[in-house]
Amino acid sequence: MLFHSVSIAADSVATSHTSTGEYITITGNDTLDGLTTKIAQIAKDEGATGYKVIGATGDDYLTVNAEIYR
Repeated sequence: MLFHSVSIAADSVATSHTSTGEYITITGNDTLDGLTTKIAQIAKDEGATGYKVIGATGDDYLTVNAEIYR
């Protein structure tokens, strides 16, 4: 698995590449819409054709996971 961090206005952003796909995980003190917008920008910056949010947890401090497509 390849793993690297990306700098964006959030507490934590990570992308991972596995045999089953490519994923973005973002954590921060933001709304679900705000973090999803950041995921969309990261996916676009990395050349993805789209993304799908596959999970979100938390209340005031959220973690959002998304699969990106190429």
